[in-house]
Amino acid sequence: MWVSCAALTITAAYLGWASWQVRVETERLSRENAELEAKVSQLKARKQAELLPQPYLEAIADMVAISQFPLDSALRVLESIDVPGVRVTSLTVNALEGSGTAVVEASSAEALKLFLERLAEQETVPRWELQSASSVKRAVGERTDSAAPKSIVSDSAGNELPVSMRADLVWR
Repeated sequence: MWVSCAALTITAAYLGWASWQVRVETERLSRENAELEAKVSQLKARKQAELLPQPYLEAIADMVAISQFPLDSALRVLESIDVPGVRVTSLTVNALEGSGTAVVEASSAEALKLFLERLAEQETVPRWELQSASSVKRAVGERTDSAAPKSIVSDSAGNELPVSMRADLVWR
């Protein structure tokens, strides 16, 4: 009986040692496999770079930058905000730099402030920031006939209001 217990103990110890050896060898092979995969991807990238002329690489990098610019998100936020007396008059996007500028006209400073507050509420990460705001005043003796360009916004009732504020917002 003692002999069989000793044999079982020796067998269990041997199996434990053998499984530990297998585990060590598996980890070593996994590390070597990861190193080899990294070398293969480096060689593939180097070979690909040799195949493409330099101007194409720059164009591809520009295309990737443009495709990653969240233009839909920026437009969706601006379009979803409806504040009477405020309108977005222009939007300039530079996707390569990942920035944009929106020009906003408002009938009053309060309307512009409300627009900015709603803009901040719409985004979880604030991306738009006020770059500049200025008051728009009509010069004395300015033409008021129909041939003169008019800058107007509408309130909630559809009444036309003269623009008194202009602001530039920057997307970063």
